[in-house]
Amino acid sequence: EWVGRGLAALAGRETAEAADLLLIAGLIYTRQGDYGAALERCRHSLQIAEALKAELALARGYNLLGHIARRSEGANAAVEYFQESFARYQRLGDLHGQALLHNQIANAYDDFGFWVEAAQHYDRARELFGQLGDTYRRALADSNKGTIAVNQGRLDEAAPLLHAAAATLAELDASPYARGIVALN
Repeated sequence: EWVGRGLAALAGRETAEAADLLLIAGLIYTRQGDYGAALERCRHSLQIAEALKAELALARGYNLLGHIARRSEGANAAVEYFQESFARYQRLGDLHGQALLHNQIANAYDDFGFWVEAAQHYDRARELFGQLGDTYRRALADSNKGTIAVNQGRLDEAAPLLHAAAATLAELDASPYARGIVALN
């Protein structure tokens, strides 16, 4: 409803803000499992961003395409879109975007059991989140890395990562949802 209000306020103008609102709508639709509607919003956003040469909106758009593909097509399609997004964040010099994309790429690989590749990207995400002082996302990357170790039966390596992630999230008073995920891991 709020995204619709924002788009209505723009009265059909194709601005960077409209592109961002369409991406938000697309993300909401992915959370609802409506990948067709998500893809439609994402493609519209990308058309606007391309016309405006809005590099940040394009980076976000390819990230969303990767997210949609991860949920509906599989790791290979997702990673291709994520890598396009990553390259755009890299050209922008946006380290936070790059860290998020390393995490997204790792998640896609992890979904399909490509643990070596996933671990490499989680490591890079952890490094960048640490460098940026994003302790929340660093903790989530630690948890994800710990989960790979659990899946591979390396419990002695998993435990410190998972305990550190849990302690950091407790210290940050993170949401019960985020803390629950780490506890589940």
